[in-house]
Amino acid sequence: MLMPSGLGFHNQQLGAVGGALAATGLILMCPVTAMAGSLASGGMQGMKMYVFEEASNDSDLTVRISESNGGAKNLKMVVFDGASAAQYTSESLPEERGRNLAIPPDERVAPVVLDEYPRKQPQEDDLQIKGYGELGYRHDQMKWSKAAPGGTPNVLSELQWDAVQSVVITGGTDITFADNWQVDGKISYGQIVNGKNQDSDYYSNYRQDEFSRSNNASDDGMSIDLSAGLGYHLTVGRKNRAPYWRFTPKVGYAFHTQHFNMTDGYQTIPATGSFDGLDSTYEGTWYGPWGGMATKWAFTERFSAEAAAAYHWIDYEGTGNWNLRNDLQQPKSFTHDADGGGIVSSAVFRYLLTPNWIIRFSAEYQHWLANNDGIDKMLFADGSSAEMKFNEVKWKSYGFNLGVEYIF
Repeated sequence: MLMPSGLGFHNQQLGAVGGALAATGLILMCPVTAMAGSLASGGMQGMKMYVFEEASNDSDLTVRISESNGGAKNLKMVVFDGASAAQYTSESLPEERGRNLAIPPDERVAPVVLDEYPRKQPQEDDLQIKGYGELGYRHDQMKWSKAAPGGTPNVLSELQWDAVQSVVITGGTDITFADNWQVDGKISYGQIVNGKNQDSDYYSNYRQDEFSRSNNASDDGMSIDLSAGLGYHLTVGRKNRAPYWRFTPKVGYAFHTQHFNMTDGYQTIPATGSFDGLDSTYEGTWYGPWGGMATKWAFTERFSAEAAAAYHWIDYEGTGNWNLRNDLQQPKSFTHDADGGGIVSSAVFRYLLTPNWIIRFSAEYQHWLANNDGIDKMLFADGSSAEMKFNEVKWKSYGFNLGVEYIF
């Protein structure tokens, strides 16, 4: 038998085809080598072999048995093997590549895609949308300080929140379009369930001569985090086929806020103990643009890991309500303003369960500092106000989340 593209067709190749035929559930009634000899000598007239060549790197195999007009069964072997779209038989082949033989539409057989990778693969210029939800744990620390009106002491008052623990719910989406562009966004809500607060005041510079300290509960409050980004994928390796390595430069905008309640007051310096009525609040808000890089490693068709880091340019605003200070306005007793920056890093591990469903585990670390052009503005009950230097505010946070992701 003559083959297209000058390729020889021998028993080993027919044997491989026969194995694939057996995998489809069909039983060959004669040895593959005998079939090859019969075709070459003109025997087994009812059997025809078609070879299709198409622009693909994959080889797919299927078989179709149909009734001829004379009632006899014809076994048609159809092989899809990539280089061109020509079709050939053993009956008539021109010298160069073989005469094109058009198969009637009702006898054409769709190829069987032998692809072990179960994920829906986005094609070029396709739109792919993913959505995910997570439930997790977060641990926060925050501290701020201000100076006296004349600058001495340089730390007049300092408040810090430690071991603030929250249950966090997160939802997000990831949209890839025009092959390489990506838009993503997420929103998180955290409910504070545990935490503690310390409020200290000093007579002298550098936190010397502490004259007042209270240690209070901060086991109520909430946090909200919003972020959106735009990125462009740069892939090393075969795109969307493991293994590959992908880089994504990104820019975006983020908004973060924490709302802390302070209750169960306990005076440590001077050591007078518990006091009633404490129900103060402090709210800190961070917002601004960011730029960063994400990278993804697809180790196998099912398992991948992603890491990201971003720097944020932020404006910081704080608002406090000191409910036991009768000389200050209620509910807004003072405000804070400052500029600064933050670093957010994260990692995501994904495992593909089905063509649509993914289980994911993520971790995140944040480190923020606003210490430029800080202003503390006190709002007094008589309507007057005073401004002092706001030294800085620091916020550190880490968290872990477990969730699912869906590919639309």
